[in-house]
Amino acid sequence: MSVQIYTDKFVVQSLPFEIKFRGFKGWFLPPKRGICFLLVQKPLFGGMGSDIIRYICCESFLKIQSVMSTRFYISIIMSLIMSLFVFFPAYAQEHLVEMEKELENTSLSVEEKLQLYDDLSWEYLGSDFAKSSFYAREGIRLAHKENNLLKEGLLYRNLGVAYYMKSSYDTASVYYDKALRIAEEEKNIHLQAAVSLAFANMYNVQCQPEKALAQYQKAISLYEKEDDRQRICAILGNIGAMYNNLRNYAQAESYILQAQKIAKELNDTLSIAQACNNLKIIRYAQDQYEEGLQLAEEARSLYKAKGDMLNEAFALHGIATVYFDYYKDYAKARAYAEEALGLTENTGYPVYSVASYRILARVHELAGNIPEAERYANKALAAVDSTDLDQLISIHNILMDIAIDKGEKEKAKTAFQVLYKLMLDNNSEITHAALADMEVKYETEKKEALIETLHASERLYLIIAVIGLVSFVLALTVLLLLNRYQRQKQLRMKEV
Repeated sequence: MSVQIYTDKFVVQSLPFEIKFRGFKGWFLPPKRGICFLLVQKPLFGGMGSDIIRYICCESFLKIQSVMSTRFYISIIMSLIMSLFVFFPAYAQEHLVEMEKELENTSLSVEEKLQLYDDLSWEYLGSDFAKSSFYAREGIRLAHKENNLLKEGLLYRNLGVAYYMKSSYDTASVYYDKALRIAEEEKNIHLQAAVSLAFANMYNVQCQPEKALAQYQKAISLYEKEDDRQRICAILGNIGAMYNNLRNYAQAESYILQAQKIAKELNDTLSIAQACNNLKIIRYAQDQYEEGLQLAEEARSLYKAKGDMLNEAFALHGIATVYFDYYKDYAKARAYAEEALGLTENTGYPVYSVASYRILARVHELAGNIPEAERYANKALAAVDSTDLDQLISIHNILMDIAIDKGEKEKAKTAFQVLYKLMLDNNSEITHAALADMEVKYETEKKEALIETLHASERLYLIIAVIGLVSFVLALTVLLLLNRYQRQKQLRMKEV
């Protein structure tokens, strides 16, 4: 039997299956007694190793399932999953270091070097902003020099995402726009979709859900053209998370369950974990804390197995929250928050430590340890995203309580005034009514066409208005001149 599958990450070809990935190789040998063996020449499951597993299990094997026996198919999947748990945690950092050393190899082709810049800039996103942005910029310079527009666009997208994760949204927008221009010039659907998704995520965290929704719709329609269920699943999960933020939990659950269904069909562990994390938020809102805690613990376990530290930290925040709010077990809440902080504090992205700082500030405040409470509260305030009203409200509430505990009446009064304004902003009935009624519809192109029509109409009205104004001024000028001429004529007649 001969099988040849191409994806954007690797090649699977014939039996035994050979996987080529960034210069590393692995082979899946034919099964013996129901066991499929994996041989790895170099560390395979580092960095983006989870993507390899996800693509193989979900994309390639689904495509070749019809020409394989079910038993062989299952044995390969099990072998992959077991290999992931064995290799991924041990080789993640080592693989990144080897990739960095590989850049020094003078025999690398330009394409290989650009691929390394692309991979390194993307893999360092969640752990090291400085390295991520450095490799993206180096790659952009090389791609521009070699006139490789597509790779230049991808690297601009990577650089934009790095700034997005640092909450520098204006800078992120600049690089997204550069990537989008290239994508449109090259008519590359994949890059267009990736940039639309990046814009959507940015608008989402900036509390601009209508813009986010339009970009999510656009990304879905583009990925549908490529039959990319993997990314469609991720976007549905993002839309669900957005509705969670809007407290429209019925709509949120609908999209999260759609994403979860696809994730299970694809055996996509990370997307399953994300669905658990999003459903946890809904269960907490519905006061179903025990089920929410189970979902948070399941998400944490899956993220930890994948080596996804940032999302593991988010899951730990969820666990700490339920122990704090529901069980009133402040010791456990503190332990989980400190564990999460250990994963996020040295990443170069302080915004991801805010939830831990906030929980620890409140725990110390309740314990009467006011200096520590104030230290964590100020750290949270310095790191929080200015658009995250829920976190800001919670932080200023803690600062107000700390000021009261210290007997600082003026500080308490100031904190209360800020808190009151934030609560008014957050509870705007008009805003929430408008946002809660939004629904996902595949009408992005129609909306864009309507906007263009409106803009064209506005331009037409403006032109007509300008012409009318100019005509009026000319007519008035003519009348004034005629009037002046008549007066001069009358004066001359009198003189005669």
